[in-house]
Amino acid sequence: MAIEVTPEPEPEEREALERALAPLLAPPPDGRSEWWREGVREALNPEAGLS
Repeated sequence: MAIEVTPEPEPEEREALERALAPLLAPPPDGRSEWWREGVREALNPEAGLS
């Protein structure tokens, strides 16, 4: 992804900005929380209820 910053930062500053922004721009690793997984377990086995 190309990041445009004005005024143009020094190379070291650009690298630091890119490192800082990388976690924010990255997609979530799975996107499925434990809450979501528990809902799926309950839907697939309603007799078991919440574990």
